[in-house]
Amino acid sequence: NIQSSYAAGRWKQQVANKTERPYWQRVAVMDLHTRPRHALLNGFTAAADSPVWDYFYPPDGYGCRCRIRAFTRAQVEARGFAVHEPELYDIEQEYGIPGKTRTVKAMKIGGEVYTADPGFGFNPGKVAFTPTLDKYATQAARQYITGSLTGPDFARGLASALAGDASPQQTYPVAMLPGEPDTLRTISVAQTTMPELSADAAGFVAAQQTIENPTHTVTHDGMTWYARRADNVWQVAGVRERLLSVLKQGDSLDSLLPEGVNVPDNH
Repeated sequence: NIQSSYAAGRWKQQVANKTERPYWQRVAVMDLHTRPRHALLNGFTAAADSPVWDYFYPPDGYGCRCRIRAFTRAQVEARGFAVHEPELYDIEQEYGIPGKTRTVKAMKIGGEVYTADPGFGFNPGKVAFTPTLDKYATQAARQYITGSLTGPDFARGLASALAGDASPQQTYPVAMLPGEPDTLRTISVAQTTMPELSADAAGFVAAQQTIENPTHTVTHDGMTWYARRADNVWQVAGVRERLLSVLKQGDSLDSLLPEGVNVPDNH
């Protein structure tokens, strides 16, 4: 949304200037509409490089009006700001479906456990924009994905992941399953897992081809396996909960699939 786009722009400006202003402070509006939990973080100061900002750079909730101010070291010392480095830990948070939770980051401030609202908890400046591909016709979405996987944004994201600087909230679309628009068909890959899957974009392009044009599709133990043979080499992609989780290639299909997974003999 507009607020997140503005925050992403501010974050990029502040990162570019963090050598001169290495401390960031969270500022709340502090009026009758400010939520107590957000008011609690008013004045919270941490180093610009703190991992805290990967999860709690505003906006981190619906209607959040908080912002970040950057300060020099001299300003922090002169104004007596306490510089925090709270421990981040994982907790389970409901996200809109009764009984369903997902793992999110939390921290303790003033004895209170603070988490971002469901659907937030990421730095808008570090997450690349991706349209909601499920709204589009299959072929159009597939063309977009191919362009994305071979484009500069994905290349930068993969390079960051290989360098150990992946954003926990960043995902990239890698394939589109057949179906009608407005149904959940997009297969994505988490930036944090990209180095485990392939060291180059070509591997993810091959994953798209395998998932969209498989010769075998088998579901086993919650994972859907897609297999495709090209140039006498088998490519296998494992997808769980619409996330690419496994990517392998080799001469023998049986050796690429887990024990107990069998493909029909007539393919």
